[in-house]
Order: sequence, then structure tokens, then C-alpha cells
Amino acid sequence: MIFVGGATGDLGGRIVRHLVERGQQVRALVRPATDASQVEGLGVEVVRGDLREPATLVPALAGVDTVVLSATAIGRILAGSKDLSISGDFRDVMWFQGLTAFLQPPKIVSPYDRTAF
Repeated sequence: MIFVGGATGDLGGRIVRHLVERGQQVRALVRPATDASQVEGLGVEVVRGDLREPATLVPALAGVDTVVLSATAIGRILAGSKDLSISGDFRDVMWFQGLTAFLQPPKIVSPYDRTAF
């Protein structure tokens, strides 16, 4: 099972589609107030939670063997939010779940570069 944080964003959506096209099982983390229809339509497992809320990550990461984070704060920036942090506890939650590594695409990767992921 591959966990994708930021799955409803532009890059995250592309990553999810790429994984599904290759037959991977995907679990998409989607914030409670966010429309998940684009990823639900792909047949992925949607779990509601927030990277800034560690308690929501424990069940989201259960049974996962790979983590991909493509979440950014751009939506919150455009909405005028000043809270742009992502929980520093994320790696602690991963460790607790037995996960030791994750993939986070570098900021310079273009979502149109299919060789990047």
C-alpha cells in the first residue's frame, strides 16, 4: 500500500494516477473539508486527515509500506492563511508505524516531467 499526502493537488493527483495506472494500491490522505471525488473516481482508498494533525496520521499510515508526500501550502497561501506549517511529528508517526523512509518530490520537479516519479 502506498500512502500519498497531497493527493488532491496537481502534483499529488498526477502521482496517484501514475501509481494506479501501474496497478499499485494507493491510500490518499484528504483533508476533511476537501473534495475527494477526483481520487475516489480512481478507485483509491481515501482517508480523511491532515498532515498538521498527528492523531489522524496513525490510522492513515496503518499497513502502508511506502509514503509519498506532495502536499504544499499553496492552497492555504492563496486563501490568505498564515499557518503554513506541516506537523514536525510526521516522521515520529512514521517511525511509530515502522516506516523508515519516504519520498518527497523536490521542489524543482515539474509535474509534467513523468521521469521524476
